[in-house]
Amino acid sequence: DSNAIAQDDDAAEIELQKGNEFLRRRKFEDALKSFKRANDLRNKSCVMCLYGMAQSYLAMDAFKNAADTADKLIAVAGDNKDALLYAYNVKGLSLRAMADGKDQKKLNQAEAVFRAGIALDPTSQFPILRFNLGFVLMQLNRDAEGIVELKKYLESKEEGDFADKAEKMIANPRRAREPYNDGRAGAGR
Repeated sequence: DSNAIAQDDDAAEIELQKGNEFLRRRKFEDALKSFKRANDLRNKSCVMCLYGMAQSYLAMDAFKNAADTADKLIAVAGDNKDALLYAYNVKGLSLRAMADGKDQKKLNQAEAVFRAGIALDPTSQFPILRFNLGFVLMQLNRDAEGIVELKKYLESKEEGDFADKAEKMIANPRRAREPYNDGRAGAGR
């Protein structure tokens, strides 16, 4: 009945708020539990719930789960472009992390995922995809292509750590292949 549905939705909304609060406080396992409960209350097809789950898994370095959750998010996002771009970014980051700089197949998959995201984003509203694509291309020893993407990222006028990293990798592409990168570049927006 419609009363039960309304109650479930209220409960889901409360769990979503709890999940976001836990995320903010870096309590990722608690956040994940809240997002999962909210998603269950919304027939496992809640865009914001899956978005939160993907963030939580990524923060916990649970890359396989993050990639799987990104796939679920892509499946339910419909025409929610922000959710799709985020999902492609999380999936690409997860594949790149699982590749650990060595697994060419996973790096190639990450490249394809970042390119799929960029194809949905012709005006570069989500420029971190360009940064992450450039990074992966350099990990694949395709430095010239990687530099092109990193320069496109810098054209977005984003500032901060990623702009600094992009400039350093353009100057010395080997940086993308060496272990002193934290492996989590570009997790956020």
